[in-house]
Amino acid sequence: MSKKSQLLSISAVLLLSIFSPVQSEAADSEPVELAVESAPLQENDTGCNLESFLTVTGDAANANYADPYLNVRCVNGLIMVEANGIPNFEFVQITPNGLQEINHHWQIPANPVPAESTTEVPLLGPIAITVTGMPIFGPTEAPRDNFADPFLDQILDFCNGHTAQGGYYHFHARPDCLFENIEGNPALVMGYAFDGYPIMAPYICLDESCSQVQKVESSYQRVSDSVFGWEAHAYVEESGDLDECNGRTDIDGQYRYYATDTFPYIIGCYRGVVNTANWVGNPIFASDVLSGNFDFSSAQPGGQPPQGPHPGGQPPNGQPPQGNAPPPRQ
Repeated sequence: MSKKSQLLSISAVLLLSIFSPVQSEAADSEPVELAVESAPLQENDTGCNLESFLTVTGDAANANYADPYLNVRCVNGLIMVEANGIPNFEFVQITPNGLQEINHHWQIPANPVPAESTTEVPLLGPIAITVTGMPIFGPTEAPRDNFADPFLDQILDFCNGHTAQGGYYHFHARPDCLFENIEGNPALVMGYAFDGYPIMAPYICLDESCSQVQKVESSYQRVSDSVFGWEAHAYVEESGDLDECNGRTDIDGQYRYYATDTFPYIIGCYRGVVNTANWVGNPIFASDVLSGNFDFSSAQPGGQPPQGPHPGGQPPNGQPPQGNAPPPRQ
């Protein structure tokens, strides 16, 4: 079975088996009172570490939108994350879809468990979250867009995100603008995958004291001009620094994903046991994905590398928003 057929089959079977309206809702479907500032981050006696999550505040350029909301707590071995889908940086509309509040409720395993085999990421919908509670999608667009690579097709804003139907803001590639500076920081957690493993900035320590730092690269290589992101790229073992899931086991024995400059940008598959509760009832999963009838032969070559400045405007005042990123590992 080809990669594209395998992904489409898994997405359809999984979504048909778990789809029910309980997980994320468009805010205009059911009025919900949300605080205008981030609620205090909480930690209970389960031992969850919540220090990587950021305190979010509204951007002055987003005066026409609600302020972002984020609340994080630990419950029975899960990191429970509540957010309202509003970014904490300037929203620049790239797609025809305006920005809307979305009531997100994420459940991230606090103690990841390695799986016996890897799990493919869905072709459409959330696969992970940022440390601001915003959804991260995989490296492909919707079926009507030939499952193309939105980063190479230059349809992302300056923070590598955009809105889907219903005003659902999400990222497809590394959201650098959430942090003051990611350069050379091997301790920077950018998000968490739905199996609980952290998503790191693309830097690793080469020794236990971290006296030397190296930037890591994906092991996926472009092998064709197909518009379909997964068909255009192939995992080539040892061509980069990471495995087929875009992660690695580091010198401390811990597994981590790395947000790389190139495909698949965030994660290529799941190394751990996935908490599928994050997919239940998610409104972004479209019925055309479930049909399994997408004709890949109709896809036209595309996905060309960006030329010139990245689209989508600039961060406010030309500077990234301030974040409380952790200091480099000592």
